[in-house]
Amino acid sequence: MLKEEDPLIELIREWIMAPIDESAGLQLSTLEVFTLVEDMINEHVKIPHGSRLKKYIPKVKRMFMPLNLMDAVHAYDAVTHFSRRKRVPPTFKDVRHILNLATVHERDFLTRSCTMMMMMGDDW
Repeated sequence: MLKEEDPLIELIREWIMAPIDESAGLQLSTLEVFTLVEDMINEHVKIPHGSRLKKYIPKVKRMFMPLNLMDAVHAYDAVTHFSRRKRVPPTFKDVRHILNLATVHERDFLTRSCTMMMMMGDDW
């Protein structure tokens, strides 16, 4: 059984499940939430101490690589169709899978980039 406590995942789910206040225009769609969190993570990679993410999650640790959450969201949605659910928000597991998928994609990209640079050697 996985421990279902993660401040980042809880923040994402909280923003997705926020009550609708159409008069104030405060409801974000699931995709808008992931776009916002992607921007906040990528900002936190560059400026960890003054980032917006640090303001929302004071105990967040340093992150070493940016994440392309939207690519991960679209890849995950292609298999699960979670974005088509009308009244059921993404579960903790859905959000965790998306974050894990984004991490794997980024690590794969970095590994391929490093391999290409090593192959090019001094010609680079």
